[in-house]
Amino acid sequence: MFSDIQIDAYFKRLNFKGQVYSSLEFLNELQELHYMNIPYENFDILNGLALSLEPESIYQKIICNHRGGYCFELNGLYFELLTSLGFEVTNHYARFMLNRADLIPARSHRVLKVRCNNYFYIVDVGVYSESSRFALELRENIVQHDGFAWYKFEKSADFGWILLQKRKDTEWERFYSFTEEPYFPSDFKQCSFFYETSSESRFNKNPLAAIRTESGHITIKDTELTITENEKTVISTLRKEEFSKTLSERFHITLERVD
Repeated sequence: MFSDIQIDAYFKRLNFKGQVYSSLEFLNELQELHYMNIPYENFDILNGLALSLEPESIYQKIICNHRGGYCFELNGLYFELLTSLGFEVTNHYARFMLNRADLIPARSHRVLKVRCNNYFYIVDVGVYSESSRFALELRENIVQHDGFAWYKFEKSADFGWILLQKRKDTEWERFYSFTEEPYFPSDFKQCSFFYETSSESRFNKNPLAAIRTESGHITIKDTELTITENEKTVISTLRKEEFSKTLSERFHITLERVD
């Protein structure tokens, strides 16, 4: 559990200046601010630094050292915040299905289910690609919109809940799936170690970073910088000497090493 001082520092990192309420509006504001202020990134993995999924270690890295992380870190940190604020939160283990229509992927993504005013919502602050900026009510075949894309849940005999996403001018696509048995923080350590160290992992090959803006999102994939604002996308190639400046100005993080 985080202390009041830690929660205040977390809110400062998010630029959250409102009041804490047990409401959907509060969850939506917090999730959107999380995506806009704390980036998805894999730079510790690239630099060969072993990740710790202990709450205090993640807090030190992301809140105190002003960094980002990937799903096991970001949703792990958010789990501790919501629990510390008094929400009932359950960890689930998802199969990430986007752009993998012909595969049955292994479980590799940490997602959170939150109970709020007797309804259940899926909250997630740990996705690289465009994903819901708001909490999504866990109810079948209800279309929900966050201002950028449409989402709905379906039930499957094989995969449990399946989250689908529809963006402008696209068809519905499977985003990820999960079943409702609870998982514990220690359950994610082995999978995270695999993605840190395995030759099959995409997280230890090339730089990845993503952050949302009010009108779009910004990503880095290897040396490719993609800036999408108001549905207009500009793609450029980052030179090595531009990398640190881009991370500081666009993603609000500073690294000791960028290889």
